[in-house]
Amino acid sequence: MGRIIRNIKKVRQLISDFRQYRKRRGIYTCSVSYFVDNKRFSRGVVLVSGGTSGIGLAAARMFLLEGAKVIIAARNQSKLDKIINEENNPNLSAIQLDVSDISSFPMKLLNASEIFGDINIFVNCAGVYETPQEYMTLSDKYEYIMNINHKGMYGANLAECEYLKQCNIKGKIINISSVAGEQYHCTPYALSKWGVNVITKALAMQMAEYGICINAVAPGNVPTNISQWHRELDRNNLYTEQHRNHRLVLPEEVASLILFLASDSANSIIGQVIGIDGGFIK
Repeated sequence: MGRIIRNIKKVRQLISDFRQYRKRRGIYTCSVSYFVDNKRFSRGVVLVSGGTSGIGLAAARMFLLEGAKVIIAARNQSKLDKIINEENNPNLSAIQLDVSDISSFPMKLLNASEIFGDINIFVNCAGVYETPQEYMTLSDKYEYIMNINHKGMYGANLAECEYLKQCNIKGKIINISSVAGEQYHCTPYALSKWGVNVITKALAMQMAEYGICINAVAPGNVPTNISQWHRELDRNNLYTEQHRNHRLVLPEEVASLILFLASDSANSIIGQVIGIDGGFIK
């Protein structure tokens, strides 16, 4: 009976794959292996905004595997509680944070620093996405996207830099941008990511003398819960025609790059926006 059920599941998967093939003209599945050094971040305390899903959650989990203490931050308290319960890790904690409320950020950082001690790595993943359209007027979506992706990122970076300077900490800040920030699209999302790139490059030049390294990661299409790919695709099929390697970028691949930039190996990388996009076809 068990074998019959397994065979039925395989047939259903084949049918699903065939439907995806007809819809997307391709199928791509893959798994990625990673080398884990469980002591690389043994002295690291990491704050990850947008840490309840997608790239943020993948980064948080990878930092934990490599010995760091991690604080995830997000607006939704129930999602934070769910992750804490699922992970059941004494080195993981959470704080509620709305990055669009930039006035609250300095106090939130002080509250977070009381959990595991001084924070020396910040990963700014919080962001929102809307299906690309050419918005020629200031709409509610424009304000919503810019408040989180741009203003929120700016406020977070300023507060983090001030915190690191005041505490005399040589730390790392990694911002999540997008390939959209390198394109000439007049959409709120693309504009907000252009802003992330400028914030990263400008602040990095000012903060380098204090031992604060700021960089950004610019992913291509990643199947996360804010993207159209998550809503439209079977997660078992990573195929896309928009990348030259014909598949989506995995959140864990982006997380791996984030950890590299947070490590001592990247101490001379300053003010860079590094793409991880499968050869995105612009």
